[in-house]
Amino acid sequence: TWSELAGTVIRLIAAIWMFAACFAGVDPVTGRLSMVQRFIRFILGAGALWSITMIWLPSILLAFLVILIERVRSVRSI
Repeated sequence: TWSELAGTVIRLIAAIWMFAACFAGVDPVTGRLSMVQRFIRFILGAGALWSITMIWLPSILLAFLVILIERVRSVRSI
């Protein structure tokens, strides 16, 4: 169905973003990431790829929350 496709696309986007930041070690806005931040992003990216809703839904929400918090922190520090 279309809702499953939309959910899969959102999950994939979040997972790619988390994995890219994790493996590169940098965030496009905030710069270098600590090992703890990289590990958290890896776990959230892996959780987003699971097909079980009880796992991927919190992972997606937390992934977008991490992105949002980092953006807000970078704007306030300038």
